[in-house]
Amino acid sequence: MLDIQVENGSILEKFSRFRGLEVVSPLDSSAQEETKDRSCITSHDSNRIRFQTTSLGNATNTTPSTQGMALRISDPDLSRVTVTLNGRHKAWSIKELLRGSRSGNLGPIDSPAFRVSAIAPDTYKWKVPCLLDIEPGDWIHVRVRLKNGHWAISSPIRVDG
Repeated sequence: MLDIQVENGSILEKFSRFRGLEVVSPLDSSAQEETKDRSCITSHDSNRIRFQTTSLGNATNTTPSTQGMALRISDPDLSRVTVTLNGRHKAWSIKELLRGSRSGNLGPIDSPAFRVSAIAPDTYKWKVPCLLDIEPGDWIHVRVRLKNGHWAISSPIRVDG
């Protein structure tokens, strides 16, 4: 069970980053494999979210089985988060997390492990002025290439009125 509590702020949005089981080859599947979800949010309110998740070993070197949760938090200058993982409590201010992520192991070896980080809004929000020659009924979409080579692509947006 994982518990994230926010002090001096509130959770505005939550985004689960849960992954299902990776199937590298359908021919390798076994009749004993579990097909149920291994991750779910068990409760949440404006200051706390609880979820449970299970990560298995990575199927390949390039196939991560990492599970996660992303939160948008109000008042990041004042907020502090407390994370409880398997009964262990860790707490950081958002200011601390903006200086660098925090991580640790849950057992005596290098895995399982956790990582907690924060991203400042000015690193992912931009305003780009542009003039579009569009009319009602037109469709537009946005494609953005990040400095690291990754792409963000929107769904098509219909222009009405």
